[in-house]
Amino acid sequence: MTLKKSAIALAVASACMLPLTSNAGELKVSGIVEAEITKTDSDDETQETDLAVELGDVRVKFKYVEPVKVGEAYATYRIDADGPSGSITTADSVTVGLKGTFGDVSLGEAAIPIEEVAELANDIVDIETGDYDQSLGYNNAFGPVSVFAAFAPEGSGDLFGFGAQYSAGGLTIGAGIESLNENIPAGQAEETVTAVAGKFANNMFSVAAHHAMYDEADSSLSSVQGKYFSGDWTFALTYTTVEDTADYVRPEATYALGEMTYVNFRLTSMSPDVGEDTLTYRVLLGVEF
Repeated sequence: MTLKKSAIALAVASACMLPLTSNAGELKVSGIVEAEITKTDSDDETQETDLAVELGDVRVKFKYVEPVKVGEAYATYRIDADGPSGSITTADSVTVGLKGTFGDVSLGEAAIPIEEVAELANDIVDIETGDYDQSLGYNNAFGPVSVFAAFAPEGSGDLFGFGAQYSAGGLTIGAGIESLNENIPAGQAEETVTAVAGKFANNMFSVAAHHAMYDEADSSLSSVQGKYFSGDWTFALTYTTVEDTADYVRPEATYALGEMTYVNFRLTSMSPDVGEDTLTYRVLLGVEF
């Protein structure tokens, strides 16, 4: 939902006045702030954009953790911002949960199973189609195997997701499924998505690929990505294709200015099945905390 800036300021100020630690538990604050300079060129003038300063990922998360008899209880409140400077919109999400030897059980915003296990080769186009803001979530690890599940009842989105991932020795293999029943209020049509993915990584390079199939739309999405690591630099090349929609090619380079600060240089070429190609340039500065 959209929040007024005054409400956000009050929430942040109130949270910052809380002690970070207490006899009962601990309050943790984390986030990311990115700003970018971007421009898009195209033979189709309607697709062109002027040079602009915009936001990248902007998130602030407050997480309170308290030991309880079954392990630990936690509550999180996250604020996301989006939009160009001067017209920023915000959204928030809440999660409460219990974590122990039985795994992690949560109510509220849940991890997206199919994204966690099968979106390994970049997110130019998201695999998932559903909204997990009001869900029952579960995840656990059994040695090298991790499982994720999420369920939103009919009044909260009417969808289900499940995924499993195996990771050992630099190799990661994952598979997931998402079933979304028709959700008229949110304007989402019925869809079932299945996806598989694989990745190999070491301290010099990584290669990854994922493939998703959409039953109702009779479509598919495939993506491959390679990365090369050299000192403070990370170079990446991504190719993504969405059947009967568009192909994307994205070379990029990221330089680590510090432990949590980085600058990213990126080109994204989009070739749609219908219409003119576009080329988007971006320079981004980001800080994580």
